Amino acid sequence: MELLQGVEDQQGFKESAVANSKLKILKQLKKVISVRLNALEIRSDDFSDPSWAYKQAYDNGQRKQLKDLLNLLQFVEA
Repeated sequence: MELLQGVEDQQGFKESAVANSKLKILKQLKKVISVRLNALEIRSDDFSDPSWAYKQAYDNGQRKQLKDLLNLLQFVEA
């Protein structure tokens, strides 16, 4: 492994390291969002609750927001 000689080399290395870590964080975020989206499922016992329609509307809103986030992160390869 060679030592970084100049300021430009050091700055380039730093920028590369930061970009790499940001990509890893975005990949992990995308995985977490996908897991949460898959966890939102309709359960038959939800309909026994008198306010099931409100819960369904809430879940639908969460699904939409998670899908929107995944669309924003579509440039990140998982």
